Amino acid sequence: MKQFWFQWEAICPRDGPTNGLCKAPSLNRAKQHLIRHQLIVRRLTRLPNESRSKRHRMRRILTFLHRWKELLEAGIDQHGAWGYLHQSSTDQAMANATSHIQKQLAQGDTLEHALRHQSTFPPTLSVWVGIGEQTGRLPEVLTHVYTTMTHQHEEREAVQAALRYPITVFSMAVLMLVGMIAFLLPRFADVFSQLNTPLPALTQWVMALNDIRVLQGILISAGLSLLTLFWIRGHWDHWLQQRRINQRLYRIPWVGPNWRTTHLLRDLQMLLLALKSHVPLQQACTYTATFSASAVWRTHWSRTADQLKQGQTFTLTQRHQALPPELIQAIRIGEESGRLPNQLAFVTQQLHQSLHAKRQQRLSFLPTGVLIGVSAITLVVLLSLYLPLFQLGQALG
Repeated sequence: MKQFWFQWEAICPRDGPTNGLCKAPSLNRAKQHLIRHQLIVRRLTRLPNESRSKRHRMRRILTFLHRWKELLEAGIDQHGAWGYLHQSSTDQAMANATSHIQKQLAQGDTLEHALRHQSTFPPTLSVWVGIGEQTGRLPEVLTHVYTTMTHQHEEREAVQAALRYPITVFSMAVLMLVGMIAFLLPRFADVFSQLNTPLPALTQWVMALNDIRVLQGILISAGLSLLTLFWIRGHWDHWLQQRRINQRLYRIPWVGPNWRTTHLLRDLQMLLLALKSHVPLQQACTYTATFSASAVWRTHWSRTADQLKQGQTFTLTQRHQALPPELIQAIRIGEESGRLPNQLAFVTQQLHQSLHAKRQQRLSFLPTGVLIGVSAITLVVLLSLYLPLFQLGQALG
């Protein structure tokens, strides 16, 4: 029988108010379980299922990481920290994952191995936790992981927020256009059919939209366009893992270089995170190659790790690569001064600010372009409707 997690609040005759989680097949079974333990139940609710929204799942992971690092920084050991994290679970998936990890830790398993088989957490988390366990700097590593993931999440949120307004305007424009074609054009078509004067070409073209077959064609085209966008979105990550396709995507004018720099910045954040966690440079490049979202940059970091293993300097391995000049200069200065993480952090921030400025500039034109397009379509429809009336007025005059 399937088991569910329930969150409860109760009064213990000996210890007073208390709360926690319990697992049972139903609400009544959970209540009976608490009563058998001599608890007076005040509130008993079933935890919700895991949200399918990527945004909600990312927020949940960030909240979890923040709580975990705060507990460790407060001096609480792993068993106590995971006990608290389990009690503060907000959905079924998190409660199952934390309960399973608690059991594995009690059996003497490593935290890295326990996290590796949990799909609730990002695949990279187990790697960084393993690094933190090996170096004895787990709270510091978790802080770097939390900062990096928060930065990436805020960047995605900013892009989505910038796109929300033009998408809303475009959707309203499409609804308005469909309403005009479905309700306004038939009324004018009846009026124009009673006129003996020839209609302007623009009016004839717009009146043709009143045909049910034309309207169906427009709706089918719009539906196919949406399906194509969803299909591209579903295959996007797979295409990025194919080197040839990845290279072609980077050659697309205007947007290709932007994608290339974006993926490079994410890899630099991963490399910087590894270096701040006191991982050797060669191993840091290997980690970056393993978790890179781009086949082009994955090959680059893998080749860099091999060349470092052969004894070459980091500067020489990057000299003939298609990297921004400021990044190559920062690597050279960082190696010469022994402050490579500081130089990488500085140039990463510079590249991010430059990319953010270009992205904001391009996104700022999007609402204006949508409004201009909507206004042009509305103007064409209105002119097509009023031109015959103007002709009729001139004929009568």
